[in-house]
Amino acid sequence: MYSPPQFDPHYEVAAYALGILDPADSEAFEAHLVDCMECQAELLELHEVPAALDLIKGGPVDAVAAAPQPRRGGEAAVASLLDRVAKRRRRRTRTLWLAVAAAVVVTAVTPVAVRQFWPEPGGQTVAQTFRAASRNVQASISLTPKEWGTEVSFELTGVKGPLQCTLVAVSTSGETETVASWKVNAGEADEPLRITGATSFEKSAIKRFEFRTNNGPDLLEVPAS
Repeated sequence: MYSPPQFDPHYEVAAYALGILDPADSEAFEAHLVDCMECQAELLELHEVPAALDLIKGGPVDAVAAAPQPRRGGEAAVASLLDRVAKRRRRRTRTLWLAVAAAVVVTAVTPVAVRQFWPEPGGQTVAQTFRAASRNVQASISLTPKEWGTEVSFELTGVKGPLQCTLVAVSTSGETETVASWKVNAGEADEPLRITGATSFEKSAIKRFEFRTNNGPDLLEVPAS
């Protein structure tokens, strides 16, 4: 059974230059031309062939006159085509780089978000856990020394709302700084509350932390040493 030959753009440069490809094959060839420097160079070499053929005495026969008309315009037309090809290549390259950049951003940001919520153990991090005697409140505080002070990450469980809460750092000299503040809705949260805050106090200068409420007694005091 006869099977028609498959379209191969590498062998269609001359046909494209003569303008005898059908619209579908022409579009496929132009898409191929975007990334094929060899075919671009060959097309530039062939751009004068249609004009040369028209100069042959006797002109084209009537049967050929019904064929699709050759592409005209000489070198300027080819240059315009290659300019469109170059623009298409730049758009494709820009799209590829945007996709790669997006992937890199996702890869880079995800671990940062996790660390911001609850730092990984190890290094200079110190964690202590205490339980309030009357409210079944438990807090775990992790301290990480920084050049600018101390990063404070904590986990709090057993708190019933509604409450407006604040974590305060108290220094060995009696100074205080607010580390973080948050709201507890009515009822008791199903999941532990995890927050990362900071203080300008150096770790060695912190005496304790106080979990305070704006409308009730303090929840818990946590020594820092």
